[in-house]
Amino acid sequence: MPFLRLRTYAVFLLLLLLPVLIADAQPAGLPDIREWLGRDELAAPYRIISDKIIRVFEDAGGRDIPLEPLFDKLKEGAAKRIPAEDLAAYLAEEGHRLFRAREAVNASGLVPPGVRIDTGLLKSSAMALLSGISDENLYAVLFAARDSGRGLSAALEFLPALVRMEAVASLPPDEISPLASALFSGRVPVRSYGSLVSLYLRASAGRIPSDVIIRLMTDILAVGGGIIQIERELARRLRNP
Repeated sequence: MPFLRLRTYAVFLLLLLLPVLIADAQPAGLPDIREWLGRDELAAPYRIISDKIIRVFEDAGGRDIPLEPLFDKLKEGAAKRIPAEDLAAYLAEEGHRLFRAREAVNASGLVPPGVRIDTGLLKSSAMALLSGISDENLYAVLFAARDSGRGLSAALEFLPALVRMEAVASLPPDEISPLASALFSGRVPVRSYGSLVSLYLRASAGRIPSDVIIRLMTDILAVGGGIIQIERELARRLRNP
């Protein structure tokens, strides 16, 4: 399948899932996946390549990746009637993203050794990678969440916001880490991190360059400002370009 068409499917699934991103799935195993492929009506078009699909899950399990996020993707892709070979290719790519996400989470120390990694964190980290956030910046966000003391909840709230901002206008790679550090260390409540998305959208629509927006946010957050101060400064700049 051409890359652009595969990318279209991937981005569609990404946007579809964002509202329920942090919902943790029930643990799944290979028997569940085989049973679904063999019995579910939605799985019928994919039985011809069931061996290929099972190999993707076996590879993921062999790399200690929870299978439920991939199982969710399989069922979602089937519900959208994505062609069989295209879905298999997407699942293989998603498996690699989940592996990279798991490596980043493990390196950050957000989850203690021996504790099962939150599936929502893996999903949001993999979606950040799919949206175009680099591995380096994913590591930076996760480490900043740990170092600030805000931990898992901060990462779970900020990564989906970051994905949405990237969808509005490409984020300047060099500005993501400073923004995360300033946000996590500042006084903005974790539950309000999503407010940055609407501010970024409004400023981008007003043709303020993305690097200017992110630096403005970072500078205000770094001196103890919050969402209201960012909103006022962006409004001022939109009135006086």
